[in-house]
Amino acid sequence: MSEASRFPTRPKEESLFITSAGEQPVSLEARFSEGTKPWACVLCHPHPLHGGTMQNKVIDTALRGIAAEGFSTLRFNFRGAGKSEGTHGEGIAEVDDLRGAIQYMKERTQPEAIMLIGFSFGTGVISRYLSDGGECDGVVLLAPPLSMYALPTFEVPAKWGLHMFLGANDEFCDVASFRAHQHNFKGEVRAEVLEDAEHFFHGKLIELAEFVRGSVG
Repeated sequence: MSEASRFPTRPKEESLFITSAGEQPVSLEARFSEGTKPWACVLCHPHPLHGGTMQNKVIDTALRGIAAEGFSTLRFNFRGAGKSEGTHGEGIAEVDDLRGAIQYMKERTQPEAIMLIGFSFGTGVISRYLSDGGECDGVVLLAPPLSMYALPTFEVPAKWGLHMFLGANDEFCDVASFRAHQHNFKGEVRAEVLEDAEHFFHGKLIELAEFVRGSVG
């Protein structure tokens, strides 16, 4: 199999705006794709103050991978990023953005199950959402920046579980911190370290897509 044939194609996406949750909702720029199975996935991008948006290549790759498994997908820009309203909320207010995105997917697709995928800053938003009583059926945390931030733990979802992926040369998380965080969770956690890869997985996007596809058991 050629390298190109192993890399999933991007699904056809609809550009739209969704509304965050919270007492002061804001309009968020988003893209939606319809899948072939009754499953939905919401993807959370890296740090908006460092250029992170929903168009980030890691998010794009993860979207391709999960869409190839039949999921409807929604990626969106956190408040203050791209064409989204509002200002950066230090990863706290962004939890309301995620809540709004999940609510949109529930109303639009009425899914049987929901997957959450986050990269870097997005892993923190997802972790806070779940530690604060939020629910989903599976989680993928890509390159959690554990050398910079302590991320809360949460109950591992029963259906698809928790999947964590890190480059061995990640600039924002060393392998020891990654393994320690893995062991903070109760239950089965799939955590893989990819050799010769850094935070943005340059040259390793095929491996990243395959890891995401493997998160659906």
